[in-house]
Amino acid sequence: MIQACQHCPSSPLNGARSLRRSASVSSIRPHYDTDLSMDKHDITEYLATIERLEDLHYLEVARLQATLSSHGEELSSIRSRLENAKGKEQARKKSALERAQLRDAEIISLREELGYQKQQNIAVENLATEAEKTIANMQQQIHRLVYQLNSMRNKKEQFADRINRLGNTNTVLLKKNKAIAMETDEFKHEMNAANSSLMDAIVREKEKAGLALIQRDLERARCRQYEAGLFPINLLDLSRNLQRKSTVTGLGFPVSQTTVKDH
Repeated sequence: MIQACQHCPSSPLNGARSLRRSASVSSIRPHYDTDLSMDKHDITEYLATIERLEDLHYLEVARLQATLSSHGEELSSIRSRLENAKGKEQARKKSALERAQLRDAEIISLREELGYQKQQNIAVENLATEAEKTIANMQQQIHRLVYQLNSMRNKKEQFADRINRLGNTNTVLLKKNKAIAMETDEFKHEMNAANSSLMDAIVREKEKAGLALIQRDLERARCRQYEAGLFPINLLDLSRNLQRKSTVTGLGFPVSQTTVKDH
């Protein structure tokens, strides 16, 4: 509590007190129509009491003003802390919003990558399904060709048995047997040509089936390398290398350039 100096001449309390004293003196100055029973000593005590009450009043006012000033400073400090807290809260909210935006962007990127990976997996599965269907069709064709080859072999054996029976039963038919032998030779030649053509067809179908399997394996390898974060396989270069190796080894896997470019 701040107390003003009561004896300082420049103190506002003394100035106000002097004014109050003059006012008090003038207010209690006896008039002709007032009671003159109060003596000088009573008047002095009365004035001293008034001065003490005024001093107490001004001291209380000063104390209240000091308390109000202290409360104002405390309120200013509270407001400053509140502003700082609001600023920190806004910064925290802004930082949280930025982190949420970055997290959302990362989630969107991961979802896009996952969708692309799913599309790649679907494409690989479709290629594998088509390759399996192609292999199944090739196997059916090979079974039919083998059946035809066995049928032709049976016919050949039947013709040979017939020729033998004709040669054993009648020697007169030697010329006919020779003719039949010539026909048999021609038939053998045709059969050999047919067998050669059939074997070529079988080899081609096997090559096609092998190519389908190679392409499926390449697609799977490329997908695995893509999932592992490696560079994808260049199917065109790999197909050229396979073609050169097949030319050297004589295996003969003709790789389709159009099929490779599509990938």
